[in-house]
Amino acid sequence: MCGIYLAVSRTGHVLPTAKISALLASRGPDSIRYLTYRQPLVGQPAGSQPGVGTVSIDTDNVSEVFITCVSSVLSLRGYQTVDQPLTGPIQEHESLASPVPSFLCWNGEAWTFAGTSIQGNDSEHVLRLLSHICHFSTSFSPEMQERAVAEALSAYAGPYAFAYYDSVNQKLYYGRDFLGRRSLLYRVTEAGELIISSVGDGIGVGWQEVEADGIYHVDLSSIQGDGGFNVKRTPYHYDSGTASPAPRRSKLVRSIKLSDPGVPY
Repeated sequence: MCGIYLAVSRTGHVLPTAKISALLASRGPDSIRYLTYRQPLVGQPAGSQPGVGTVSIDTDNVSEVFITCVSSVLSLRGYQTVDQPLTGPIQEHESLASPVPSFLCWNGEAWTFAGTSIQGNDSEHVLRLLSHICHFSTSFSPEMQERAVAEALSAYAGPYAFAYYDSVNQKLYYGRDFLGRRSLLYRVTEAGELIISSVGDGIGVGWQEVEADGIYHVDLSSIQGDGGFNVKRTPYHYDSGTASPAPRRSKLVRSIKLSDPGVPY
C-alpha cells in the first residue's frame, strides 16, 4: 500500500505536517520522494528541469501555482521498485520552449486494462496511457480529454487511488476506483489551498473522503476570482441490467490508434 500527498497553492509550497509525513512513510517503506513544481499560468517558462526535488522555472511577471507532491511506495509489481512521484514521459510540446514534466502518484493494483493482462509495473502503464491521452490526442476537446481520462481509469481492473498532473494542459486529475477500495482524502484550507492525501492528520477542519463516483479534475489555468480552485467531476458511466454494476468500456480510449507512439498496449 502506497501513500499519496499533493497540495496546490497560489502562495507557496505546502509541505505535509510531521504526522502526515510519518503516516506516508509507514505506508510505503520501499521508497518515499518529494517533488515541488512551480507552474506558470501566464506566459511561457524560460526553462525547466524535470525530476524529483525542486523544479526551477524562471518567469517574468507571471501568475504561478505551487505544487507540492510526496509519494511513498510499497513495491508489489515488477522486479524492482519504481519510485514515485513517477515523472514523464517527457515530450517536447509545440507551445513550450522546453520539455515539461507530468507526474503520477499511484496507490493501487491494476491487474488488467480493457481485459488485457498488464505486464510489468502497473504505475508505469497508467502514466504512459494518461500522458498519451493528454499530450498526443490533439483531436480531443478539453471535455473529450477529461472523459477519456475517466474512461481510461475505469478500464483498469483493480483497486486504486491516484493523482496525476498534466503540465502541458495545466490540469490536475485525482480519484479512486468505483468501489473506493483505496483511501483518498481532500481538504481546502482557510488560505484556499487544496490538499489531497491518502491520510489525514486530524489538524484543522474539512478533511473529507474523495467520493468514488468518477474522476475529479482541476484546471489550474482557470483560477476563480477569489483565487480558489474550481474542482469538477467527470462521472463514471455504468452498464445497466447487470448484477454487479461496473463502468462502461471506453469508446474514446478505443478510438486511439494502437499504432500511435506511446500507447501502452
